[in-house]
Amino acid sequence: MWFLAWAATQGLFISEILTRLPWEINSSYTVVTIWVLIVTVTCFILMPSFRKESLPKSRLLWLYSIPVALLFLLPQHYRLTLNLWVYMFMILVTVFWQDYLTFGVLQSVLSKRVSSNKAATLTAVVFILGHIIFVLNNVFDPQMLLVVIAGLVFAFSRRYSGSIYIANIIHTIFYLM
Repeated sequence: MWFLAWAATQGLFISEILTRLPWEINSSYTVVTIWVLIVTVTCFILMPSFRKESLPKSRLLWLYSIPVALLFLLPQHYRLTLNLWVYMFMILVTVFWQDYLTFGVLQSVLSKRVSSNKAATLTAVVFILGHIIFVLNNVFDPQMLLVVIAGLVFAFSRRYSGSIYIANIIHTIFYLM
């Protein structure tokens, strides 16, 4: 089920679908990002228990000031082809969705079936497998080590903090630097 949800949202960004849409690239990315936002909001409405469990009230919320500050600095070093505003919108929505789906929903489901440590480990493996597609031609790419570390840090921060906030903040910071 996780894979289907991922493929129908995050997977769209790595498939050829974006290049086949009849719009220019910024419009295509915006439309797909809006789709991911709609899916996210729908999940919040239809599955409130996962939202409450992975997004509890927390003293960690102040840490979101770091990615907010980085948003203001992004124009100073941004050099990608996407419009800056499209990129910021896409990153904020899709990174949150990916973390919510993986470390919020999947890890919560797994924690009910296996120990919390096993659930975190399995979730980290799923995260890693979801990223390995980017380097299929070279799985020994040094960036894969960062993905493995990130998967473990994100999953175990979720396990020990009780929320996805730390994972989401670090993940977002990565894309804004």
